Amino acid sequence: MSQSPDVFSEAYKALLARGLPLVVHSVVTRAAPGTHTIPIPDGVLFWKVRLFGAAGSGGAARGDGGKCSGGAGGSYAGGMRKVSSGATDITVVIGAGGARVSQTGAGATNGNAGGSSTASDGTITFTAPGGGAGQATASATTVAGATAGAVGSVSDGGDVDGYAGGASGDCNSGSNTSENATGGGSPGGPWGTGKASGNATGTTGSASGGASPYFSSGTAANVASASGGAGIGGASAAPTANTGSPGGGSLGAGTASAAGPGIPVGYAAVPPGAAGESIIDQMGFGAGGAGGTDAAGTAGQDGGGGGGSADGTTLTGADGGFKAGGGGMYGTGVNGTAGKGGPFAGGGGGAVTAGNVGTTTSAADGGIAAGGGGAISGNSDAFAGEGGDGFCELTFYMRAP
Repeated sequence: MSQSPDVFSEAYKALLARGLPLVVHSVVTRAAPGTHTIPIPDGVLFWKVRLFGAAGSGGAARGDGGKCSGGAGGSYAGGMRKVSSGATDITVVIGAGGARVSQTGAGATNGNAGGSSTASDGTITFTAPGGGAGQATASATTVAGATAGAVGSVSDGGDVDGYAGGASGDCNSGSNTSENATGGGSPGGPWGTGKASGNATGTTGSASGGASPYFSSGTAANVASASGGAGIGGASAAPTANTGSPGGGSLGAGTASAAGPGIPVGYAAVPPGAAGESIIDQMGFGAGGAGGTDAAGTAGQDGGGGGGSADGTTLTGADGGFKAGGGGMYGTGVNGTAGKGGPFAGGGGGAVTAGNVGTTTSAADGGIAAGGGGAISGNSDAFAGEGGDGFCELTFYMRAP
């Protein structure tokens, strides 16, 4: 769970060796998809980027025996470079998350891949590829999870903090009459490669929750089961038959916590939204949500995954807390909704409605750069989760006065 160090340019290392440290001039973030032109302030010598590609959306299907995987998380590129000669702006392109797909008649629709994000001073360009699309089938024994994008890169071939996003879990029940869906994967980041959502392998249907940046959600291997979302400090439990498992906590599976053991190295024990703290580095410390059986799951607190929800009549997988995954949902003949991923980097939960009754089945959206969940219904409308958009943080440095 340790945070990898930021990658600094050789020019910056040389300045440090000469006793000429730099100070931060300003920090700029961009989260809206599209192109952003950011002027380089006067006196700035170096720029550092932490860049996330967008995530893929989950697949959707309608049909007995359908299976759908969630979308993969976006990849990451980070590093620091000297401002290129003549450069006046940093051009940032934020990739859009994979668009939501739905299936309102018999059949299956694969999700959409997330867009790549880039940041360039006109000479040097960092690239963070988007995550792959969730897959879908209306009736089969298995469907593969979404494929992660390539690791982040930089055009000058120098050092880069590059990591791939997490894939989504597979659906493989060995039966073409059971419905299964998986949650979304989490993005790569300074924490390393993103994590995959758990597999969904229950022989009469199951759903997995979304991943956190640090842990996968539990595998839903038992009949009529749904796993909760992963927390920042632990995976969600693998659910038993006919149950929804609790979400992972910030310091362990389903565990409440105070600041202490288990906090990743390099992160401050501050809640999300604290002044002066980068959203990328913020960490919440709270309990994972309880699982619901014949009831909705309980939402995770900051850093805790949302509880899964299973085997009831109107079900809701609970939302994940900050950086945590949303809970999965499995029901028979229900209107059901999976839990959303935490607002930054939490994967959305998968959703399943088995049987021939029910009106809508909705998987959940991923947080920033995290994958949306897959959605499958035996005979009702299915709406998959949308992938999270990309994100960029720029830090400008000037020589210390």
